[in-house]
Amino acid sequence: MRSRIVTPSNIKCFTEYLRAKGYYCTNRSKTDYQFEPPTTAWDRQGTQHGDWRGRGQKQPFFFSNQPDRVP
Repeated sequence: MRSRIVTPSNIKCFTEYLRAKGYYCTNRSKTDYQFEPPTTAWDRQGTQHGDWRGRGQKQPFFFSNQPDRVP
């Protein structure tokens, strides 16, 4: 994280809006947000469980994955 900025309370992460609509949101690795992300940004985050398999049956999902290397 590059910054310790505190965002205004009315500013939300994109995934918080998706989660409010019922999406299951996971992030495999990206953590450079330019601010401290809220705990409500993701259902699951990290390399150990950053995929969509933990979602409910027929639940829509948003999965973010940034590769470490580009071939």
